[in-house]
Amino acid sequence: MTHAHLVELESELLTVACRASRSRLEALLHRDFEEIGASATFWTRQVTIENLVSNPNTIEHPELTDVLVRDIDTNAVLVTYVLTTANRPPSRRSSLWLLTNDTWQLRFHQGTPLP
Repeated sequence: MTHAHLVELESELLTVACRASRSRLEALLHRDFEEIGASATFWTRQVTIENLVSNPNTIEHPELTDVLVRDIDTNAVLVTYVLTTANRPPSRRSSLWLLTNDTWQLRFHQGTPLP
């Protein structure tokens, strides 16, 4: 149940509906969220939320493949996958999810372009 749920949350974060919703992003992104994007840019939670809300349509037709979900410990899970979209080169993604107050939140995310 937990593994499938986390893959669903990963997929949700790629949707326009989620990316346009400040309240949903605030619920999903841990207060200490950080990201290293496929462009090698470092993003904080606040900057990520502002960027997504102002331009939620940044990913067209996302497809997650090669999905692996690994328990790190009781309250931490690593999700890795390849993201293919209509408007970006494919990238390998990794996400660290933490269980905080009975809610899964994304603590760290990294995207690395594929050659």
